[in-house]
Amino acid sequence: MQSGYVNANGIKIHYHRTGGDKPTMVLSHGFSDNGLCWMGIVPALQDDYDVIMYDARGHGLSDAPKTGYSTDDHVEDLAGLIRVLELEKPILMGHSMGARTVGSTVAKYPDIARAAILEDPGLHRRTQQPVSEEEMKARMEQRRAEILKRKEMTRQQLIENVKTEVHSGWREAEYEPWAESKLQLSPNVVQAVVGFGRSWIGDAFVKIRIPVLILKQDTDEEGKKRDHEVGSLLPNGKLVHIAGAGHSVRRDRYEATMEVLKSFLASL
Repeated sequence: MQSGYVNANGIKIHYHRTGGDKPTMVLSHGFSDNGLCWMGIVPALQDDYDVIMYDARGHGLSDAPKTGYSTDDHVEDLAGLIRVLELEKPILMGHSMGARTVGSTVAKYPDIARAAILEDPGLHRRTQQPVSEEEMKARMEQRRAEILKRKEMTRQQLIENVKTEVHSGWREAEYEPWAESKLQLSPNVVQAVVGFGRSWIGDAFVKIRIPVLILKQDTDEEGKKRDHEVGSLLPNGKLVHIAGAGHSVRRDRYEATMEVLKSFLASL
């Protein structure tokens, strides 16, 4: 496993890479995770792909600037990483925040990637009342307090907490990277909450021409119908709900997720 940095979009971005003369996959993690949170699926991919797991700004070992946490900032970080590493049409995969980053990147730069996989992106418009500056500031301070509280815990305390209170069904290999990511997380990332829900990923979907797989969490029939309506905006897309999965689809239902993912990759 290689570890390195690139200077892109005005910041230093850290990444891990499995290496080898193979097609490349770049993995973009979700909010509060880090690149190594993908290690649960990397062993199943690294024989066929040179897998790059990077830390988003404010996460892991990447720079944590005081400002600049919009979707556009994350898009330019990913595009910059691809250019600096001179990657030729990698496959991009992202989870949650990372799925929004990947979807928005391939919409803005149509020739940058060969295909995209989006793990549980938010697909529905938020019909909320405009939030005042005071309320938004309060939300950010609440999120900051949550981040700082976690950073006061030991790695083992975090692991025991997530096992017993949140995600008891994950495979054992998932917990250590998850805990480490919370200890590394910069409070500066709370600025990202300002942009959550203010843009709709469906606006990006209509611009994407490459093959796209959406892996969605399980939901009721009405939710599935809404998901498929948004997914149908993709000219070359496929959406699959993974039975029994929550937001962390690949962690919640590893085998079912990998079956769908491997089938999609084989079709490219």
